[in-house]
Amino acid sequence: MKKKVFLYQFVILLILLSCKTGEKNSVKNCNSEKIKFDISKLDEKGLYGNENGKVSLDYEFCIPNNPTYLAEVLAIDATLKKVPSTGKSKCETNSILIMGNTFNENYHLILCKIANLDYVKEINQTNWE
Repeated sequence: MKKKVFLYQFVILLILLSCKTGEKNSVKNCNSEKIKFDISKLDEKGLYGNENGKVSLDYEFCIPNNPTYLAEVLAIDATLKKVPSTGKSKCETNSILIMGNTFNENYHLILCKIANLDYVKEINQTNWE
């Protein structure tokens, strides 16, 4: 019985370590060419601007209209919103527009995880007009 408990603990430890390593690899192996705006202008909190004021950057991307894909992007960032529009990204009729913003200390990791999804073609800055 003690061997089984040890084995379970060991497996859980390996899973936890692999998850942590996977997050680091997501940033290292980021498909940054899909991110169509300059993230270098963002600070460590995901904000840009000057001493007179800083704001977050809003972004958008399309995903296929599929509950599994929606659940997957929401697992990356629960603050992402499904929007009934085609947006600047010009989502096709069988796709849905997802919007988010960079006001998050993990914005770079979040953007990289989204960019690494095969079904996300590009991530655009939202320009409110």
